[in-house]
Amino acid sequence: MKTKITTSLLFAVMTLFNVSAATAGPVGPGTCSNSDVTANGTGGPASAIYCTNQAGNDGNGVNFSANINSLFNTEFGTSLSGNWSQLAKNDAIGNQNISSGPWDFSALAASITNPFVIVLKATNNFAAYLFDFTTDGTGTFNTVGITDDSKQHDISHISIYTLDTISQVPVPAALWLFGSALMGLVGIRKRYTA
Repeated sequence: MKTKITTSLLFAVMTLFNVSAATAGPVGPGTCSNSDVTANGTGGPASAIYCTNQAGNDGNGVNFSANINSLFNTEFGTSLSGNWSQLAKNDAIGNQNISSGPWDFSALAASITNPFVIVLKATNNFAAYLFDFTTDGTGTFNTVGITDDSKQHDISHISIYTLDTISQVPVPAALWLFGSALMGLVGIRKRYTA
């Protein structure tokens, strides 16, 4: 009986030391690869030039578009400038339980400016992919690099961000109007001084 208790106790202690702690906590941002997302352009499909992982969500009150320039400029030394806006977001893809496949914003192809950013969201993290060419609005994606557990999690949504276009006022027209107003003021001044 004493041997049985000692053996059981020894087995319990050995089992305790061999058990590793289970990690059921949240997964963090992973390490994306530029080839996780491709976009089709005039020369065929091409990978992103840069990608970065972030915790959280690119939408739902988070002003990700305001941080695109600093995010890529700080991490990769790019010289992005201007204001970014979310051109489109596909939430329906999140209902399909997929972790890789095609993305399609071809209906908006004429509005997709160069450069543009594709964002993939899975779990509590997202990855942003910067492209520097004109696209037809289609491509492929893979969620393997979004989280740090090396798993392909089902996608929540895909978003596309583009630089806002600013309509320029033609300088000659503005100068002509300013010049006319200035000449009118000079004429009025001469009339009162004469």
